[in-house]
Amino acid sequence: MKKQSRNPSQNTVCAVVVTYNRKELLLKNLRALENQTRRLDAIFIVDNASTDGTPELLLQEGYISRLPSKQTSDSLQLTRRKGIKIFYLRKKKNDGGAGGFYAGVKLAYTKGYDWIWLMDDDAEPAKDALANLQVDTLPKNQIWASRLCYPKGQETVYRLPSSWWEGMRYGLHVPVASLLERRQRQPYRIDLNTFVGPLINRKIIAKIGFPNRRWFIYFDDTDYCLRAKANGILIFCHPKSIINHPNPYQRGLKLWRWLYFWRNYLACLVRHWELFSLKIKMGLVGHLLIWLPAVGLVILAKERKFSSLIKFFRALWDGIHFRLGKINI
Repeated sequence: MKKQSRNPSQNTVCAVVVTYNRKELLLKNLRALENQTRRLDAIFIVDNASTDGTPELLLQEGYISRLPSKQTSDSLQLTRRKGIKIFYLRKKKNDGGAGGFYAGVKLAYTKGYDWIWLMDDDAEPAKDALANLQVDTLPKNQIWASRLCYPKGQETVYRLPSSWWEGMRYGLHVPVASLLERRQRQPYRIDLNTFVGPLINRKIIAKIGFPNRRWFIYFDDTDYCLRAKANGILIFCHPKSIINHPNPYQRGLKLWRWLYFWRNYLACLVRHWELFSLKIKMGLVGHLLIWLPAVGLVILAKERKFSSLIKFFRALWDGIHFRLGKINI
């Protein structure tokens, strides 16, 4: 399929990609982005201080023109490749995915782009993913998401619970796989979306702000969606816009992931508690009463250290009191 050239009346669109120590996956992502049939105007690469040779590979492949110098602060450079501006923001330290998206969205917004397309470095959008979002016809007061496809065919979109039973069974993220079966061709409304594929207009960013960098990892995207909901902003998924992505639930149990996940889960509930009805709140509390003891037992069985369990309880306490930031593990 021939690439579409952009005429001056079209909206400007950029992608923001956050990466850390996954240079080969990043390269696949960048190639997929620069081969979109609806050409991007710019790609912002936010490198969270990778130590695996990411800058060297980007230099070798022509995405940057020079290696970043030894840093005492963040560095930014601009190159052009295939008619697309490539901004490379090298962070002096790893601020997590949340810090990376904060920096990338802020930079893209400052540069004046109309629409900002967010994704991780392991996302691989289909060639027509951006074209199928039909960006030049979209309402500017809505967030539009691509459809995520996992390797074995799993596909999941989320909505908030609508009853106490759904809250207790699923927690905050209720899967809506049946929607994909009923509405394969037409866009449909969702409540929550990961930072893999949402297309956000600058007018929305001006209204609700940038992603919160203090989450570090996990729930920065859920928080942003709930902030949008609180401001009357709707989120839609377009099933024809496809992004291939590894299944995030097959990465295995690692203590640091559990600490961030459950701390931020509690913090997200605390932050947005007023959005839920009494019945939903009862269901969410029931969900936590079932899962938190179970997770604690799994951590104790796997780590075989009471110190790990203490770290887990400390993380939960921080979440209840909305204390975010990097966890000392």
